[in-house]
Amino acid sequence: NKGSCDPIYIRLRLTVGGIACFNFLLFSYLSISQLRSGRIVSVPLYRGLHIDIPRFLTNPWNSTRLFSYIVLAVRAFAEGCWMDDHPIHDNRRKTRCPGGYNDPAVVGLEPPDGHGEATWVIYLSGISTFLIWIQLIQVLVLSPRLAAFTFTITKMFEDVSRNLLVISLIVVS
Repeated sequence: NKGSCDPIYIRLRLTVGGIACFNFLLFSYLSISQLRSGRIVSVPLYRGLHIDIPRFLTNPWNSTRLFSYIVLAVRAFAEGCWMDDHPIHDNRRKTRCPGGYNDPAVVGLEPPDGHGEATWVIYLSGISTFLIWIQLIQVLVLSPRLAAFTFTITKMFEDVSRNLLVISLIVVS
């Protein structure tokens, strides 16, 4: 139930945010300890420009996890129902959120054509969901059969995307 101010949903969001913050701090500590111990990799950015990053973050899965922890923490603590200084906060929002973030009675604006508008919180929810699904793919490589399945699906998507590119070029021309 998105946008719900029910206490169980608020506790769930705070728990997820706390876990994300703890994991972010753990990853940050590991990265800083690698920087201090000299376990770094020089990554080329642009013509002679290099940046030194911890070896731990050169793995794309670890970088994705770190970024997803940041997004999850921001999203979890961005709930307006329990923040007193939220821009659209009033006394009713402490007990319930009738229409979530886009309720015309709370915001003061009627959405066009009956559609709600997207807010940055909705975008963060989408990004965090996408990142979690991407990380789920990593679980598929735990067994050889699942790794082979993942490889096959990846090759299939590459072929499909190539074919769609060619079809779109033919249609455009």
